[in-house]
Amino acid sequence: MPYTENDYPSSFKNFESPLKKKAIDITNRLLKEGYNEEDAIPIAISQAKDWYEDASKREVEAMEQKSGRDFQKESKDSSTDPTLLDNAVHVLPDEDKWVVKTAGAKQASDRFDNKDAAIDRAKTIAKNKATQLVIHRSDGTTQTTHNY
Repeated sequence: MPYTENDYPSSFKNFESPLKKKAIDITNRLLKEGYNEEDAIPIAISQAKDWYEDASKREVEAMEQKSGRDFQKESKDSSTDPTLLDNAVHVLPDEDKWVVKTAGAKQASDRFDNKDAAIDRAKTIAKNKATQLVIHRSDGTTQTTHNY
């Protein structure tokens, strides 16, 4: 059952509303991707704090406007496909960034300025999913493959 703005981890209780909502949103997505709560909550807190520091005023206001129904709808409509849980996680070049993307997914889960950061994130995901990690070179060819 997904977390809501009325039912969330106690570690979110002192967050300002937009930060709390973003942490709830990220936690729900991670749980749907197969993460366990012990891992999902600290990851969500870290990512939500990073988002909050970098978010524009408009993004913060949009998050503030989210309602419980929005979280429930996103949970049901999320593009996260349970059949992707066994698929390999790839670190791929994308213009001047590096992305982490599960094979068969419609979009990347993360974007990074440098390859090492993308690899660190992809390792965490691949280990949690007990699947394969495929690291690509800047030309898109396979550099390394790891099995977890």
